[in-house]
Amino acid sequence: MNSKLNLIILVGLTFFSCKKDSQVSTQTLQLLQNKWNLISDETVLPDIPAYNSNYTGVATDYYFFSTTDTLTIHQRSLASSYTQSVTETFPYVVRSNNTLIYGSNMNIPITITKLTNDTLILTNAITASFSNTNGTTNTYSGTRTVTLAK
Repeated sequence: MNSKLNLIILVGLTFFSCKKDSQVSTQTLQLLQNKWNLISDETVLPDIPAYNSNYTGVATDYYFFSTTDTLTIHQRSLASSYTQSVTETFPYVVRSNNTLIYGSNMNIPITITKLTNDTLILTNAITASFSNTNGTTNTYSGTRTVTLAK
């Protein structure tokens, strides 16, 4: 009896997994899997606006969503008094027509806010923690919005 129950659970999980994958349309993948120029990368922390940031992309900044489920991000980075470019490659998974995950830990859902032939807008929730001189830590919630275009 126990093996029959395990088989039923396994078959149920298999159908559930297939159903979840089928939620991603071919059109979404065809639109997403391209090279996108970075227009802006904005972080908004409403409770501490002094820490908000808005990076404006330069001509060499891009996100490339490949058909092999890897995302390459090439972005200029300002560090100290010099400018350098950073290129990172991550795996990504499209969970639905409006949600994907990418990065080294693959646990932050990214909302596909807009996806057209020429515009891709990604948003996700963020948290920022700051240590105070008295030893306490304050944590704030906000939103990150990445705007890309072809």
